[in-house]
Amino acid sequence: MALRLLLAGLHMTTASALRIQDTVAHGRVAKGSFNISTLEGSLLKALNNATECNMCQDRWLFIMGAGGRTGSSSLLDMMNAVQGFYITGENGMLVTDLLSYYNKLKSHSWAENKWSSWQHRAIDEKAVLCGMQALARESLGDLPPGTHTIGYKEIRWFSEELIDFMTKLFPCGRFIVNTRSIEKQLKSINRTWGTWGQEQELVIKPTQMLVNFQAKNPVRAKLLRTEDFDVQHFNDVLRWLGVTNCRFGDVCHSNSYHKWQGCDKKTVMVGNCMRDTSQNAAW
Repeated sequence: MALRLLLAGLHMTTASALRIQDTVAHGRVAKGSFNISTLEGSLLKALNNATECNMCQDRWLFIMGAGGRTGSSSLLDMMNAVQGFYITGENGMLVTDLLSYYNKLKSHSWAENKWSSWQHRAIDEKAVLCGMQALARESLGDLPPGTHTIGYKEIRWFSEELIDFMTKLFPCGRFIVNTRSIEKQLKSINRTWGTWGQEQELVIKPTQMLVNFQAKNPVRAKLLRTEDFDVQHFNDVLRWLGVTNCRFGDVCHSNSYHKWQGCDKKTVMVGNCMRDTSQNAAW
C-alpha cells in the first residue's frame, strides 16, 4: 500500500518539481531514459518485495558539495575513474521532493487512523523509504556493466533536515563532503557569475552544515577540501572506500575557471581497481 501511495504521489507531483535533465553527469544518461512512466515497473516490483527490501543492498556513494565552485565536478570525474563506480551529476535535488513527500506522510502518522477525515490504514515507513530509494536508483539511468558502487553529486544543501534525511534514505551509504575556503570560493563565484548577494544562504551556511554533518558521522562521511585535492588525499579516499589494487597518479581539473574540459580517466588512474570484499573491508 505504501509504495502505491508513493507512486500515485509522484504522478501527481508537478512536472517541474521532478523534472530530470535529459542528460546528467555530462552525458552519461541517455536522453529520455528517465521519466515517471518508466519508474512504475520498478516501483511495483519493489512493492511486491517490500517485506524483503534490503536498503543496504546497493553501495551508495554521494558527493555533497557546499555550493558551486568547490571542485565537485573534478571530484565527480575522479570517482568515475574508479572501475566499478558510476556516480552521476546533479539531478535538480530530487531528494528534496522525496523529503517533502516523506514529511507529509509522517505528519499524518504511520499508524492506522480510523476516525478522522484523514483516515487511512497503517503505512509501512520502511516500504516508503524502499520505494524512494528505488526511485533514486532509477534516476541514475542504466548502469554500465560491472558497476558495484552508485550514487550522484549535488551542491544544493540548504537545511540540516535534508542532509540528515540522506542517512535515513541511504542507511549504509557513504558521503564525501566537498568544501572550499569560503574566501576563495566566493571570489571564484563572483568571477564566474558576478556578485549575487546570497553568500550566506548558498555558501556559508551550507558549508558549516556539511562540516557539522561530517563531524557527526566520521565513519560514513569524509571531508575533502578543494585545498586538499592532491594524489595523497584522493588515495586516502580510495582506501576509505575499500578500493584496492589501484591508485591515483594525477588529479582532474575538469571545470577550471568555469570552462568545462573534462578529464581523461586513463591519465589519473594507475592499476586495475578492485573492491575489497574481505571480512575486514573498510566498506
